[in-house]
Amino acid sequence: MKTDVIQRIREILDRYELSVSSLAKKIGVVQATLNRQLTGENALSLDTVNAILYCYEEISAEWLLRGDGEMLKGVTAMPKSFDAKIEIDNEGCLKIKIKNNYVHTIEYKDKI
Repeated sequence: MKTDVIQRIREILDRYELSVSSLAKKIGVVQATLNRQLTGENALSLDTVNAILYCYEEISAEWLLRGDGEMLKGVTAMPKSFDAKIEIDNEGCLKIKIKNNYVHTIEYKDKI
């Protein structure tokens, strides 16, 4: 389980293009301490996890701790499929209607 959290911290490093050193500096943790925690030499501390969540408020605690949901708060995964209807109306406008579990109907109109 702790290795899963460590892996997600590594995903944060990748996403924000951070080195362990720069993350340590940003969250106020000694680099050697963070290195030992990420290599498993020392246990990952609650202080480190809290510091990450405090500095990166957009990161979901649920994702970081449990792996549930998306990394960033408010981001929902795109559905793998959805219903779409494309038509040209009487005025020559292209209409695209999309229905999925997240949005009931989106309509786009543009003259072609």
